[in-house]
Amino acid sequence: MNAATPMGTWQTYDIEFRAARFDASGTKTEDARLTLVWNGQVVHDDVAIEGKTGNGKNEGPTAGHIRLQDHGDPGPNPRFRNIWIERLSDVEEAPAEVSVDTTAQVRCLAGKPYLAVRVANDDAVDVDVEVETPYGSRSFDAVAAGSSAYHAFAVRDADPVADAVTVTARPSDTGDARETVAAPEHDAPTCG
Repeated sequence: MNAATPMGTWQTYDIEFRAARFDASGTKTEDARLTLVWNGQVVHDDVAIEGKTGNGKNEGPTAGHIRLQDHGDPGPNPRFRNIWIERLSDVEEAPAEVSVDTTAQVRCLAGKPYLAVRVANDDAVDVDVEVETPYGSRSFDAVAAGSSAYHAFAVRDADPVADAVTVTARPSDTGDARETVAAPEHDAPTCG
């Protein structure tokens, strides 16, 4: 459909774009989608875009740039005005949490209790991890996607407490505002 107005007049385009979707490992799960209303007429209605949308760059879960262009047609170059870019309220937002798996287990070594905490990075990006327990804390920087952070905390003379671990994971890239706070269940760390 050609919904163009006569040459030399302003055209209006309302474009609703939904980026491609990716799982935690960075694998594309859904194509990008587009609805185009050109001069008041629906030209494309929720159409899947099977190719890349990253201006020649690899697609990925991170937001990119918007590029306006012409196609080199002869004649005057196009001009753009009144460009509005807004995030639509009914559009699915990117996940607010980092994908990590946390476990806490009681271990005994030479009759002394330890609380072993493991944080597996199931996300597609490196993450920074903070582990807080009554028996101490530990930070891990840039835990690679697919890798784990691990520490065994000695209980020593502290009172053993069940379910007392807090794990906070954030992407190492400070431009990514996601965060996960987890409290893995565990028994009171005692050796009996």
